[in-house]
Amino acid sequence: MADPYAQIDAVRDARVNAVNNAYTDTSKPDVPSWKPAVLKHAWLLNDGKRLPVVNLFHPALEHDALKFLRDFDELCAAIPWNDSQREYIGKLLAPEGGLPLISCSPAAGKGALMVHTSNFAETNGMKVLITGMEESSLNRFGEEYCRTFPHAQSPVLVTSVPDVLPPIYQAPETDKHEILMFHAMLELDEHLGPSICGERSFTIEAKIKQLLDDPDSKTIMRHFTIGYDEVRKTDIVDGEKRDMVQYLRDAMPKLKEHHIIDDSYWSVGVRRRLCQAIKHCRAQVIQDAKILICTCYISGKKEISKYFATDVDTVVLIFDEARTCTEPDALIAIATPDFARKIDAVIMFGDISGRGPIPSLHPQMNISLFERLVRTGHPLLVLSDQN
Repeated sequence: MADPYAQIDAVRDARVNAVNNAYTDTSKPDVPSWKPAVLKHAWLLNDGKRLPVVNLFHPALEHDALKFLRDFDELCAAIPWNDSQREYIGKLLAPEGGLPLISCSPAAGKGALMVHTSNFAETNGMKVLITGMEESSLNRFGEEYCRTFPHAQSPVLVTSVPDVLPPIYQAPETDKHEILMFHAMLELDEHLGPSICGERSFTIEAKIKQLLDDPDSKTIMRHFTIGYDEVRKTDIVDGEKRDMVQYLRDAMPKLKEHHIIDDSYWSVGVRRRLCQAIKHCRAQVIQDAKILICTCYISGKKEISKYFATDVDTVVLIFDEARTCTEPDALIAIATPDFARKIDAVIMFGDISGRGPIPSLHPQMNISLFERLVRTGHPLLVLSDQN
């Protein structure tokens, strides 16, 4: 069994790094162009002053005004919104500080607003990150999105990949990242099997399975590597470029007969290539995702940080159950990914009268960023319950 203390240490380190990135300018002195996120998201240090409105969709409006206005009309008429929901949609175009705070009870139709907001942003050239603390709630968003827009590209759900694995998976520290991908390969092989459940077809494992099952799927041409050249500062490649999808596709029948942890069948070299192939396939799925779903902690992981939103200029970040996200956990998603500077809007859905974070001995862990912003006077829109 994995060491629970090591997992706790990893989460703690991620929180510390997030706070450091958000509130200081000393964490990356080797990158002169880097600026702390607080300089862009001024509301992080909001002292109660009114923040200027941010025209979130200005680029989309300039690019194709007719399409934008048509999409906005469709958003407004998507379902019979009540008055408070229509007020939210109206403020979505130019919220104060680029930060709409939405308080809503379970009966206020939060799910529908999140789904339609995400689709509207995605169809207007933005990428969307849906995050929160509870995977079960994030799962429900993915399912509702797929039901509401069955013909649209489905979101991609990335669930937990542990930082520390049981002893049977352990390897030297230099192989740690590939061992984590090896764990993902086990998930793909064991949990999906020969078929996928339709309502779970938006998980990253299911997306990779779809790549493997489709003979006409895109190729992912990459080099396998056998190490890192410290002198030349480059990877040491292993042969010519190979199609990572085809490599996994060819390996799957053998994996059905010989489990990947079977040392008597799989050589170290083949296992290494399998790990790298799954890593590259995961990276491609994340890169292609228009809407990505993951917890706050997972959003700071290397594969999300490095590959998501590389091909767009604007990211919309939507928090689900924001009242339960501690301030450091929220900052992991806001300040630590490589795409943090592209985040132009942070939309927080939470219940200001509901439960907050799990009580902690540390004061900063006892309050959510959502609640702190409300206390400092940031505008809060309260949704009324649906009839």
